[in-house]
Amino acid sequence: MKKVLIISYYFPPIGGVGTFRALKFSKYLGDFGWEPTVLSVQTSKFAPRDETLVKDIPGTVRVRRTRSMESKVLSWGPMRLGINPKWVNIPDQYFGWYPFALREALRITKEKRIDVVFATAPPYTSLLIAKTLKERLGIPFVIDFRDLWTENFGIKYPTYLHRKFEEGLEERIIDTANKVLVVSESNKRDLEKKYQGRLGSKVLTIPNGYDPSDFDRPVATRPDKFVIAHVGSLYGSRIPVFFIEALKRSLQSTPSLRGDIQVIFMGKSSSELSGFVSKNGLNDVVREVPFSSHEDAISCMRSSSALLLIVGKEPGSEGAISGKVYEYIASARPIIATVPIPGDAAELIERTKTGVAIHTDDVQGIERILVDFYRRWKRGELRSEPDSSEVQRYDRKLLANRLAEVFNEVSRK
Repeated sequence: MKKVLIISYYFPPIGGVGTFRALKFSKYLGDFGWEPTVLSVQTSKFAPRDETLVKDIPGTVRVRRTRSMESKVLSWGPMRLGINPKWVNIPDQYFGWYPFALREALRITKEKRIDVVFATAPPYTSLLIAKTLKERLGIPFVIDFRDLWTENFGIKYPTYLHRKFEEGLEERIIDTANKVLVVSESNKRDLEKKYQGRLGSKVLTIPNGYDPSDFDRPVATRPDKFVIAHVGSLYGSRIPVFFIEALKRSLQSTPSLRGDIQVIFMGKSSSELSGFVSKNGLNDVVREVPFSSHEDAISCMRSSSALLLIVGKEPGSEGAISGKVYEYIASARPIIATVPIPGDAAELIERTKTGVAIHTDDVQGIERILVDFYRRWKRGELRSEPDSSEVQRYDRKLLANRLAEVFNEVSRK
């Protein structure tokens, strides 16, 4: 078998959405002729832990873990003082991992004949490690942008010089890479536009997906209430202000709803959400549940009556597709998608026939959908009828096969 070194800061027992792409690729690449070795970090000061994910790592996959010099003071201190952390965190707050990870990567390449290096970001520090390996050893490498870097609407640069420095760093990495992967067609178009079409066939789209084995367990008994669940972090533009307003209006227009509905926000959230819920008198309807295991997240999705997807409306958010939306789709529960239209998330929901997409800030439209879903639930008619052929396109094993084909191409050059 050919050998690939996967550089992924996020890897079990580290949890969170950033973990799953590298985990599921490593799980299935062996079926397509590639033996992965994963380079990750021992512990993280920033990421949650989920010990239940460790069992998903095949026994054939070797994981090498290193130290990392990480500082919460440098990461969170500036934000608490109202200072942009990008003043000091270049390319990100994980830059202290670089020397330890590079040293371990060089050891791995001496012990094994590595054919390809695969680096997934964020953190973008991972890409620097892969770039250095190619420059020193000539090993081809593939970049994987789970989120775009300098074109990421969530990154705010404190000065023009900070932006230009990181843009130069990104350009050098992309020029050195053999292939550049992105998770959506919008991301691909954004990169091609930024680099004025000169990347050619170097940029490819391999979306995120779902693992059918995560859905093998029996569905928990569904509660008697009309349960709408959002699974994932809520922060910044993802604070559901428009949904909360629509929920409040729905309770006023349909009084019977109050005794029947339960809205669950599972995952990391901010005090801003709690305050907004209280301000609108919804403490009896909305329940916040802290981060738990991935198994619990899947169980919550599958036992809910409907699922809520939130994407902000700021410029650039049209291409945002949260990784959890694919697990939403596989859960076979109808989705209320409050997202930019047109946009990649809306197009995905509509193409798979797994829910209804509505503009993020369309309060009246969201209210209309809430009441309609509730009435259908009350009649026992609320269900998802997805296009199975479209849904199956996002099977993690099939996506791993596509990645293996990319590795085959670059390793022959």
